[in-house]
Amino acid sequence: MSTKNKLIASFLLMTITASSFATSRLSVEAPANPFDIGKTKSPPKEEINQVNKNLPFCKNIRAERERNLRISPDLEPRSLVRLDDSSLCFSSEEHLLFTANQEAQIILGPHASWHIGLSKKNMDKAVNACRSVKFEEFRNKVDYDICVEELYKGLMGPYDERYRRDAKGYIKRRTHMAHSLVSQCNMALKAKKPLLPKDLVLPAAIYDRTLNSIPSWMLEEGALDNIWLSKKGRIKVTDVMHAILGTDCPGNMVLWVTY
Repeated sequence: MSTKNKLIASFLLMTITASSFATSRLSVEAPANPFDIGKTKSPPKEEINQVNKNLPFCKNIRAERERNLRISPDLEPRSLVRLDDSSLCFSSEEHLLFTANQEAQIILGPHASWHIGLSKKNMDKAVNACRSVKFEEFRNKVDYDICVEELYKGLMGPYDERYRRDAKGYIKRRTHMAHSLVSQCNMALKAKKPLLPKDLVLPAAIYDRTLNSIPSWMLEEGALDNIWLSKKGRIKVTDVMHAILGTDCPGNMVLWVTY
């Protein structure tokens, strides 16, 4: 079976599993005891398996992410993580750690802020210097672009070592904070498990369905009022997870935390 067909088969298997829990309407009837809502369900074995990890496609995707976490001070901006081919290459725990690194980067702010201003200043210098030469002296635009690039590199060269040193320290701080966020998120889920709907299935990124019921305390305390109004009563797993764990599992972390 080809790599693509194996990934498609994995995706279809999870889709069938998730759809078996789907419901068409939301009921807000609360149990007699709003906190007596039973145990949350555990999903089938993780979508990640050794077969997926060893697929050439997954090996490349995993290597790229590991490289970015290790050496890049600029991870891709936070985006809504959903189930796709690349997500099948990682476990929920690995997704949780990656999203924690994204959140840590937001908390820490941009690395080497001094470099941002200096880079712009020197780029302007390079552009102005190359423009000062009569454009007809350049054979074509490629020559002009090369002029700007080479002059910019020359201006920034003396600061390269400082930039690399700062980037290394930033990545170390980001990694430490990310692991702290993961621990915080996992502990919060464990502590707040009794507050979750009884039919909740995690991780929410995979099993984000419309809930059949929600605890009455969430309605009484107005925890979902804005969501309720904007979505016309269609409360989903991610809505409840954000309401209960949002401060402890910021951003997309709430989508991947699981038991």
